[in-house]
Amino acid sequence: MHVWITKNLGARNYWRFPWIRHKGRYSIQWKPPKPPMDVLLVKNPRLKLPFIEAPGLPSPEVYYPLEEAPGISREFTAIRSPDDALAFANKYGLLGLKDGEDGSWEDANDWIGRANELRQIYEVWDLLAKADTKGLRDIVIANKHGVPIIRPRALKLQRPTWAAPAPRQLKPENIISLANGFIAERYNLKMVNMASPMLLIDAKGALHAYNRPSSLLGALWLEFGEVAAGSRKQAPCENCGTWMDVTGKRSDKRKCQTCINRDKTARYRAKAKILPVFTMGDTVGNSTKNRG
Repeated sequence: MHVWITKNLGARNYWRFPWIRHKGRYSIQWKPPKPPMDVLLVKNPRLKLPFIEAPGLPSPEVYYPLEEAPGISREFTAIRSPDDALAFANKYGLLGLKDGEDGSWEDANDWIGRANELRQIYEVWDLLAKADTKGLRDIVIANKHGVPIIRPRALKLQRPTWAAPAPRQLKPENIISLANGFIAERYNLKMVNMASPMLLIDAKGALHAYNRPSSLLGALWLEFGEVAAGSRKQAPCENCGTWMDVTGKRSDKRKCQTCINRDKTARYRAKAKILPVFTMGDTVGNSTKNRG
């Protein structure tokens, strides 16, 4: 029986999710669409789509994305083109969609669609986190059965005739309830087959419940779920905008460690420039004599 031991004597509850990558070695290859999209070939037999392909190299690098790249799920939401998808793959590897028979390539357009899904749910969550009921009114609607639906802002859709009641008639608490319902419904739907519950024993011998992602895509959604549930806290660095994991850290942390180190180096160099420079021949006596 193989059981993973949690880190830091059980002080922090997470499972170390490993993933593989060939950093900087992926490429875009144009190929005919694969099932089920191959139906497009009926009207356009010469159609080719962009696929992200992994190199046929041995010994990929193993890393821990949820630990080494806080905010990786938000970074994924910035993907809007095949080039964006390729840049992400070259940093973090493939998503684990298993498009190819050997899992060595994935549809870049599929990446764009999945990034849009996660971006949409983050948009709703960010408005909820700020209690921005005015912003939520613009995008949250419900059908006649009260099922929460989101209208993407970018599409500027008109309110459907079947939506009821009208957003202006809803109270703030109703808007928040609909938004929470949308997040829970969408998250639970996406997490099917993306993660598995498991029990782990920490270094103190206590049992803890965990969710084990089945792929990098599952890890991205799992990170969002932890942020939405409050078990993981993140904040952007005020200098570079990189997302930091501030779970359990002081509330005034505003800079990532890279920027903190850069600022320290800059202060050290600035201080070194104003220090007096002495040569081997400089002595107190010489200095006094020169002044005389």
